[in-house]
Amino acid sequence: LEQKLDRAEEFYQRHLKAKLEKRHRGKTVAIDPDTHEYFVASDGVEAHKIARETFPDKVLYLRGIGYVTRIRPHGPKRGR
Repeated sequence: LEQKLDRAEEFYQRHLKAKLEKRHRGKTVAIDPDTHEYFVASDGVEAHKIARETFPDKVLYLRGIGYVTRIRPHGPKRGR
């Protein structure tokens, strides 16, 4: 899992950072580490909701745009 998250961060740094930080600073980006598909949401709550609807079985990397800190990994739901 950590390697997937590292790949997603690397993709962000190389391909998305300059593009997204100009127009979406302060929002959240969710990245699929395998396909590099991504979407931008207003915040982590919205990103989590969209991720569950769009990619219900994927592990996604959620990150604040323009910030250093990772927000959290997003993975498949587990039984309660």
